[in-house]
Amino acid sequence: MNNTANFRKTAKALCAGILLLLFLWLLAARGLKLKRVLASSRTYQDSAAALEPADPARRAELAAYLDSLREYSSMSQSPDSPESGVSGESPESADTGPKIGAAALRELLREAGIRGERLRLGGGKEGNESAELTLRCETLNFFGFLLKLSGRGSCPVNYLSIRPVPGSPYSDIIMRFRYE
Repeated sequence: MNNTANFRKTAKALCAGILLLLFLWLLAARGLKLKRVLASSRTYQDSAAALEPADPARRAELAAYLDSLREYSSMSQSPDSPESGVSGESPESADTGPKIGAAALRELLREAGIRGERLRLGGGKEGNESAELTLRCETLNFFGFLLKLSGRGSCPVNYLSIRPVPGSPYSDIIMRFRYE
């Protein structure tokens, strides 16, 4: 009888010890996680405090550039402008060039120093095939590419998504276009 009582005491003590170790292990894991969260928060607060306020002259310059782009966009879409293509045909003059296809689009990207990460070709009716190009590039290079593209005539791009990568000069860009 004494042996069974000792065995039960030992088993109870062993179970209590295991549960105590498990509780301490979980408590330590939570404490380490909290420590990492606090360190990360401190890092983000320090980097936010180190940011300099935007230069008013640079903001004014960018606002003027945006206004010029809006003017150009409204000029090219107005019904009385000669390049709006009222008759449904794209102009073939030397200034605007012919309708841009996928090869010309690829060449413009190469000239801007932009490489595609993924190209997905989609089906469609004949003459209406589409493609989706995923890019990660410097945002300024991409806007330079868009400026060159807008000056070349009819643009095949019908969807554009630009998402900046936080803390870097790069953006993730998705572009869908029709190809010939």
